[in-house]
Amino acid sequence: MKKTFLYSLAVLASVSLASCNGDYDDWANPQTNPQEASAAQYGITFTAGPEAECNMPDEDGVINLVTVNSTDANVSGYTLIDLKVNGEAIESGEIIGNNIQVNATELEKILCKQNKSRASVARDINVESKV
Repeated sequence: MKKTFLYSLAVLASVSLASCNGDYDDWANPQTNPQEASAAQYGITFTAGPEAECNMPDEDGVINLVTVNSTDANVSGYTLIDLKVNGEAIESGEIIGNNIQVNATELEKILCKQNKSRASVARDINVESKV
């Protein structure tokens, strides 16, 4: 009885393995999505904000770094995803209207730390933003 059961199991296994033809879809292949449209396709442009001076009157404590504009009618608003000044992330950045605004004291702290100076000298800053 045991031998009959083992032989029938071996025959069943050989028949099931012999029926495989090797043609199958590899389910481990990565899925791909189409590339998202770039900002230029929507007509979004970035322009630099006004030049800031450290002795200018600043009642509200914010500085407009970048102005965002779009010529596409489908773009109704903007969301700030990431904002970096000279490679360092700024957490207090927000979009008000079409302007990306930052806290003046936070921007000053970052620039003083990077330049190791509090001297009142005009400096160019590199602003990277993802909208």
